[in-house]
Amino acid sequence: MRLGWSGWSMDVPEIWTVTDDPECLTLELTEHGALQASSATKSSGAVSAEELYEFADGQEEDWGTPVPVTYGDFQGLVCAYEQGGFIWRRWFLSNGSTIVFVTYNGIPQVAQHELTAAETILSSLRVEREA
Repeated sequence: MRLGWSGWSMDVPEIWTVTDDPECLTLELTEHGALQASSATKSSGAVSAEELYEFADGQEEDWGTPVPVTYGDFQGLVCAYEQGGFIWRRWFLSNGSTIVFVTYNGIPQVAQHELTAAETILSSLRVEREA
């Protein structure tokens, strides 16, 4: 199924449980991990790479070094780390004025499988222009 919010969408296999709350879209493959996505639109101009890095600025000690990534129509960065017994990923992705924030956290026993599935979903990210 194709899911998303204003400005973006992604393909989510039917095996994921989806909760669409006002603050974020939550996807769960198991009860031991969650992928959450939300977005914002910059009021003028495109989101720059420097602006994406500002989200992770000062967090390297906790979140690790941001790494550049591309998923579908979006480019940005990901931070990967372990904290409190959970595996974490934080993606900051943009295309034009749209920024998509995605977070995954899960227990180590399911994280590798779920992260592979999550990256497949993220690879399907597409820009949705309003008509």
